[in-house]
Amino acid sequence: MGRRAFTLIELLVVIAIIALLIGILLPTLGAARAASRTVFCLNNVRSMQVAHWMYMDAHEGAFVDVGLAHGGVEANVAGSWITTLAEFYESDLARQCPSDQSPHWPSELGGSGEVVPQSEGALRRTSYGINNYLTSFAPAVMNPDRPSSILRFRNLNQVVQPELVVQFLEMPERGPYAG
Repeated sequence: MGRRAFTLIELLVVIAIIALLIGILLPTLGAARAASRTVFCLNNVRSMQVAHWMYMDAHEGAFVDVGLAHGGVEANVAGSWITTLAEFYESDLARQCPSDQSPHWPSELGGSGEVVPQSEGALRRTSYGINNYLTSFAPAVMNPDRPSSILRFRNLNQVVQPELVVQFLEMPERGPYAG
């Protein structure tokens, strides 16, 4: 009985098969990683919505104040939805989505510290935004169906079909609305 060893050709074939399998799997793993980041961000939006429902329940249906104007102008971080809703969720989820590659983040949060365009030196505070028309300080908007009336949504009872309204969203990574 002699000892049988791998030949050089057999070894090269096995290495080639392993390399081929790795080449097939790597793009799939990258896509799975991107999908998991997307699911994480969507879960954050869902958790913020749940926190907002809890806030409205505790405040007789009143919407939380936005407190963060687009572009970072006139920002009131202490009175913003980020701070107000913090007591209704466990972690700091309202800050940064893992897939957010905005250059407007401060350098300590992975950005390049680039100021948001058309702002007064503002940097990005969160990856997420809230519908400005669903807030305790809702802007006045003319109702196209009744020109003499103004639309203001400060309370859940004023929204006809709340299940059809977008409350939270992911902000764009660049431009004046990235703040």
